[in-house]
Amino acid sequence: MRTKTRLKKASLGSTLAAATLGFAVLFGTTAQARPSDRAMPPSQNFPSMPAVEVVGNAPAQPAQSAPAVKAAPAPAKATPAPAPASAKSTAGCAVSGAGQFNSNLYTIDKTLVSSGQLVGSDYQYRLRVTALEDITNITAVEHLPAGLSYVSSEPSAKVSGNDLNWSWPSMKKGEVKDLLVTVRPQTEGNFVTSSRVCVDPMVTLPLFAGSPRLEITKTGPATAERGEDIAFRIAVRNAGTGVARNVTLTDILPAGMTSSSDLKPAIGDLNPGETREVTVIAKAQNVGQLTNIAQANYVGGQPVQAQAPVNIVESKLGISKVGTPRTYVFKTASYQIVVRNDGNTTLSNVVVTDDLPKGTELVSTEPAGQAGRGSVSWTIPTLAAGQARTFNVVLTNATTGETLNAALATGNAPTGRTLTAKAEARTEWEGPPGVLTEMVDTVDPIRVGQTTTYNIEIKNQGNFKPVNGQYKVTFSPHLRPMTTGGDFQGTIEGQTVTFPDVLLEPRRTIKLRIDAQGVKTGSGRARLEFMSSFLDEPVIKDESTFVY
Repeated sequence: MRTKTRLKKASLGSTLAAATLGFAVLFGTTAQARPSDRAMPPSQNFPSMPAVEVVGNAPAQPAQSAPAVKAAPAPAKATPAPAPASAKSTAGCAVSGAGQFNSNLYTIDKTLVSSGQLVGSDYQYRLRVTALEDITNITAVEHLPAGLSYVSSEPSAKVSGNDLNWSWPSMKKGEVKDLLVTVRPQTEGNFVTSSRVCVDPMVTLPLFAGSPRLEITKTGPATAERGEDIAFRIAVRNAGTGVARNVTLTDILPAGMTSSSDLKPAIGDLNPGETREVTVIAKAQNVGQLTNIAQANYVGGQPVQAQAPVNIVESKLGISKVGTPRTYVFKTASYQIVVRNDGNTTLSNVVVTDDLPKGTELVSTEPAGQAGRGSVSWTIPTLAAGQARTFNVVLTNATTGETLNAALATGNAPTGRTLTAKAEARTEWEGPPGVLTEMVDTVDPIRVGQTTTYNIEIKNQGNFKPVNGQYKVTFSPHLRPMTTGGDFQGTIEGQTVTFPDVLLEPRRTIKLRIDAQGVKTGSGRARLEFMSSFLDEPVIKDESTFVY
């Protein structure tokens, strides 16, 4: 079908419209098919496009506003565009002077962007290529007719005569390529630009070849205690694009560190993106900085390593306690508690608690502590390595018997471990002894050869506990011991009489008797010595008897 549009002479306003119309028609009415030397893919289908011829009188040259206007000479009749043949399916090429071209591989759209409407002014239009499938080797040729000069293009074109040339290697399905062209008419008339776009269809067969790439990480605590379990977590990941075959993992322990875990666990094949995790439990026998290394590899690959340094410390809390081993009721017993940091780390929040034995009463502390129900405590905010603190406690008791005084210290190590230490001190609380000793002769004075009796009484005046005692009586040469009697029999050896060790219950009395004969004139003397475990030295009693 051929369409003709004729332009008549018009006023100045009609000329502007006609110029606009004339250029717009040129963009959308002509399509030509040009042969190509490329093989056309069987699936390509280029539709036939109608040819449009524009014929008419060119409008008068518009006049500018001025006091006087000369009539423009009658313009020459515009040369009609040649009637193109219908667009045919060619070997991947399309020639279009019309505004649009469609195929199953790509489309072409031509759109006027701006129009100056006058000779010498700029016109700008856009040539848009849209890929409907993947295509390659794209070339675009824009042919400008005589009288229409090239100003610029974006992207920049390679200019050859009246042809503008672009090329680019490929386009993906859905990709759009815009060519922005600016031209300038040099004379009046109708101008037709034609576009020729050639492409090669692209058929792809995806083939992929991947390669494995191992990554390894190893994590563990920054600080750990000597002799305690340390957990190391090892993660092996295939960060590549291919399967890592027969992956091996080896955990290399440093000297001074042992483990009961499997140090060469089986990993097997790792798919891309897959991760395997292994936990190794170890113990350190030495203090200091130790570094644990893990190594992973696969068949045909290079080993990768990761390490986890750990500072091995030894946090130790020590405590000792000494006190009065034996004292009397109602008196006092003193205790000294020493808390020490025997490790190589600084301990925090050390709390010392002294549990008071039942029946005892707190007399004083140094330094002052926090007294509670049956206890007294102190808090040490920080205790540096090698540092010690001393605490003194004084107790009293009204009950006889043995008491056990226990002190407990707790503290926090920098590894998070809670430390405890305990110390004890025993005290024997005794009732005060109240022993009364008496020795009296029955006849005084006596003649030589005459006898007198010495009566001895030992009384435990205490109320709390028995007392033991040893009894010995020594006579001067004026007297000779003859016999013994009373509650216990004594043993006479020369001038000395001894009685067996006797346990004297509270408020009980022992009575003993010795008969002695005067053998020499003068002032005779009998000396009683009483000794007990609570005494530092014996109690002595003398009884004199005059012999004549």
